[in-house]
Amino acid sequence: MQYKDVLNKIDAINVECSIWSGRRSLKAEDIAISSDDLPGRDVVSLGAKKICNPDDLRVFQKLRKKADRVCDGFGIRFMGGYAIPVSVSDKVVSELAQIKTEFEDALEHFCTHYNQSIDDWITKHPSFEDALKKAVLPLSVVRNKFLFDYAVYKVEGSATAPQQLERQVGRMGGTLFDEIAKEAGDCLNQTFVGRSQLGQKTLSPIKRLLTKLECLSFLDSKALVICDYIRNLLGTLPKTGPIVGQQFSEVIGLMFILSDKDKMIAYAEANSNGVCVSQPQIVLPEAPAPVVSTVAVPDVPLSEIDKGMPDAEPEPEKKIEPASIPDAPAQQSSVFYF
Repeated sequence: MQYKDVLNKIDAINVECSIWSGRRSLKAEDIAISSDDLPGRDVVSLGAKKICNPDDLRVFQKLRKKADRVCDGFGIRFMGGYAIPVSVSDKVVSELAQIKTEFEDALEHFCTHYNQSIDDWITKHPSFEDALKKAVLPLSVVRNKFLFDYAVYKVEGSATAPQQLERQVGRMGGTLFDEIAKEAGDCLNQTFVGRSQLGQKTLSPIKRLLTKLECLSFLDSKALVICDYIRNLLGTLPKTGPIVGQQFSEVIGLMFILSDKDKMIAYAEANSNGVCVSQPQIVLPEAPAPVVSTVAVPDVPLSEIDKGMPDAEPEPEKKIEPASIPDAPAQQSSVFYF
């Protein structure tokens, strides 16, 4: 696909969010230390003092993260903002508009209670009262330190240097796989590793990744292969209750592929001919199977991944073949082993 065709399929969205830190620079006199007793500023920095309860600012930080999640869920980072598919641009803008309203409502509430909040904070820290009172900023100054806004625009190349933009667009497919790998890796480490079963809610991140890949599949046709893989696997899972045994193993195998850009690309290239491919299997490390891609599973013992597999005692001089594992899916044209 030509880079201009890609640009026609995306809207660029920039989100601008500023939040007051609630802090001022800490001075030597604030802590009863003579400036002569301190090294130069090129050696030591005194840091900052909090003149406002940090809890009062958390709502703004949550809204900023919410806006990032909305854009990350459908688009990728691009030229300082996000590239959002035109097909979902209206949905993203609608959600950003709602976040903007929530942000402005929270700001109005914060400003209404600003003076009382500052007084309460000073009362809570009487030993630091003088330093805090001297550092308090007027409400008019503080209010101007908050901002939430966004802009939606189209990107077009310039006749002056079109090749620069073409290179940026050419990297978008790689950026998609990079972002999928990072999010999947974070999810794998924080949610999946160490478990012996999965609840239905733990599938939500996988569905989120699927949505992102589907929306941006025009950037790289390999994304379509990964989408098919995810959809096929999700279609085999129960709609209620825990996910255990072989199905648990298959979900873990999926996450290991999604968490590695190179493995995603290798899987897509190996299965891009449209042949139905069996799900990745987890087998004993010594199995002499043809390895297309290898993933170490340091934190998930095999006994936890597939508890239904009976113990087997191998003969002294004999390696365990993949076929010796009960209930393993039939091997088809391409199989990934882990």
